[in-house]
Formats: sequence, structure tokens, C-alpha cells
Amino acid sequence: MRVTSVESTELFTGTPEKPLQVVLVRAEHIPGRPVLLAVEGPGVRSVGENRATVGEDGTVHAEVPVAAERLAPGERRRITVTVEDAGMGRLLIHSAEFTAADAAGPYPRQAVGAGGHGS
Repeated sequence: MRVTSVESTELFTGTPEKPLQVVLVRAEHIPGRPVLLAVEGPGVRSVGENRATVGEDGTVHAEVPVAAERLAPGERRRITVTVEDAGMGRLLIHSAEFTAADAAGPYPRQAVGAGGHGS
């Protein structure tokens, strides 16, 4: 199992009063396996349970909603991305950079879908 990329997006989910920025996580693992994903760092934390299934090609592309508290647009933080295959007892921790986006723009700028999917 490995994380191949982590991207802070300009997409939001949630509500105008409580916008959640989407972090796109791409990983490789055993096809068909369910994984749990979490993101956290100073002022940044994922919201809810973020479950995805690895696609037949061995990849997963997950949109993880995060609350970015008291961060100005463009502000950066180191985050930790955790990918867990609980059924196999495997856990992967990956460090990445998060950049806060501006939720005050035209709303909603929604992610295509919540959660994740294999490709």
C-alpha cells in the first residue's frame, strides 16, 4: 500500500456556514479492498468517516472533506494522511502539504462526489 499523491483542491462540500475543503488522496493497494482515510494537521482535520474501495486497477482516488479552522486562503500546513486497511491490519501514514483555499468565492464549488472510488 502506498500514497501516490495528496492535493489540496479549490473544491468545497458542506454548507456555506461550515464549508469543508476537499483534499484529493490517491493511493495504490490490493484491488477490491476497502480503506479508511483521514487527514489531520495544525488547524486541519478530516470530517466523518471516509471510506473508499480500491479499484480493479489497484488505485483509489478519494475526496476527503476537511475543516480548515482559522486558516487564511493560501496559508500552508503540514498534514498527515492516514490510509488504513483494517481488515488486513495495515496502516500507512504519509506526510504532505495542505494549502487553504478561499471558501468565500461563488458557493457552492462542490466536489464531484463525497467519499472515494477506485478508477
